[in-house]
Amino acid sequence: MKIFNQNINKGLLSIKMHYFLYFGAQAGILPFLSVIAGQQQISASAVGVIFTILPFITLMAKPMFGSIADHLQRLKIIIIIFIVVLTISYQCMNFVPRIFAKNEERNMNISLHCNTASTYFSLNEKYNSSCFHSKTHNNHTACGLSCQPCKYATNNSETFEFENFTTLDFALCKQDHLQYSVNIDKHRKDENISDTFVIKEAVWRSMSVKPVCFDEQQFHCSMKCNISFENCINNEVIYKTPQFWLFFVFITIAWVSSGVITSLSDAACYELLDERNDLYGKQRLWGTVGWGLFSLFTSFLNDFVTGDSPEKNYSASFYMLVALMILDLIILINSNIKNAKFSQTSLKNVCVLFSQIRVVIFIITVFIIGALTGLHWSYFFWYMTDLKADQLIMGLALGVESFLGELPFFFFAGIIIKKLGHVNTINLTLLCFSIRYLLYSVINNPWFVLPVELLQGPTFGIFYTAMTSYAKVVAPVGTEATMQGILGGIFEGLGIAVGSLLGGLNVDYNGSHDTFQKAGLIAIVCCLFHLVINIILSFRKGSSNIETNGERKKSGETTSFL
Repeated sequence: MKIFNQNINKGLLSIKMHYFLYFGAQAGILPFLSVIAGQQQISASAVGVIFTILPFITLMAKPMFGSIADHLQRLKIIIIIFIVVLTISYQCMNFVPRIFAKNEERNMNISLHCNTASTYFSLNEKYNSSCFHSKTHNNHTACGLSCQPCKYATNNSETFEFENFTTLDFALCKQDHLQYSVNIDKHRKDENISDTFVIKEAVWRSMSVKPVCFDEQQFHCSMKCNISFENCINNEVIYKTPQFWLFFVFITIAWVSSGVITSLSDAACYELLDERNDLYGKQRLWGTVGWGLFSLFTSFLNDFVTGDSPEKNYSASFYMLVALMILDLIILINSNIKNAKFSQTSLKNVCVLFSQIRVVIFIITVFIIGALTGLHWSYFFWYMTDLKADQLIMGLALGVESFLGELPFFFFAGIIIKKLGHVNTINLTLLCFSIRYLLYSVINNPWFVLPVELLQGPTFGIFYTAMTSYAKVVAPVGTEATMQGILGGIFEGLGIAVGSLLGGLNVDYNGSHDTFQKAGLIAIVCCLFHLVINIILSFRKGSSNIETNGERKKSGETTSFL
């Protein structure tokens, strides 16, 4: 078969289509999981807890299921099973109801205390007082009060009498909503009493009302404001809701399934390539094509479905995932994916492999690059927001990353790795991370970020190909899927988790520019260390060979420095 005078290997069409459909199906969901969680009224800190736990679960799941696939010799069936599980999990996640009704975001129940000197209120335990104060302090936010009970103004004469006063009693007793501009102070009556808020000014029927009462009173009021307090819901309340735990279970199953499928797909791809490991990038790039195309398409569908609604509707992304995954299943069922050779001593072989110093160094380096990648995955859009970038620039940045960064480097990755070797390729990745992050730290115009995103190619496209290729080359017979799972777990599990956690702490305290500057300096230091260590190891006799189960598996350019 020929396309544009190029020979197309029909045996590899199935894996190309699998990558295209599999990554394209998730393009409209994966980048927005934190946003979707926020729409479920899961707070930012609770989302942070979820996304800190998930990579560690992935770290354990990838090698475990890779080992199971190697042992059972059912690689294709296991991939199909996980795709079905992934699809069902995402759909279940889509139908998890919101934790609280929409009107509860703006309509809060409060306890109002009123006396002759002042009026103050305390929030329902569902809400975080500090968050409420930060949203309303020195901010004239319009709110309304409707309170019960009321003992005043029981007849017309008494009503007339109270109209001569401009007290809070009168407005509350008339059962009209008291509107007040929130100019409130936060104070504690003593150390054992929760936060309360003093009302400084109030308006009723365009008339200024003194925020005091004739005597000591307590009201149960409904307070409705023109801003949302959904982010002020206490985590303790969120963690006690069944909706949170349902969402957590479904996102965990989907996340783990996605990680396992990726590792097993890479193992399947290398088995199809046989000894042509240099062709992996040309297969994997179709995942980038699918991701780029369907992210644009699903974004258009989501905007169309959302219409004029202030809240983004992601239902089109979930339904698109189902359609593409069904096509992917059809492709896989009729594919020629084969199992790796079986070995009775596969576990022992892996243990022997980890006694090799070069393998250990490579794994440590994968962890470091995973941490650097986690910083980008978690805080790049945060950084762009700090630069005041709009949605157009953010979308263009993703386009540059995918089509001008990853795509060409995936295509030529095999040639580059063959010329440089895996070790020098890793040095290139660390060097490009350093350049990329140091440039981030000095850029103040978001448009200048776009050319920097070309470095997505060497920092992900080439690196990911080198990592999976190394796993294939050094894996003892019968452990190919296990090794893909181990390195994938170190990268996407431990590395991403540590990078996101440490990066988040520094972003909170020092900002995104400072965080990327420190990460860039760490990357260049690691690059120099990696360079020096491998120069030293290159002089060791026989360092370019790896022992596996009594057989010598030639690694050639894989483990030698030169």
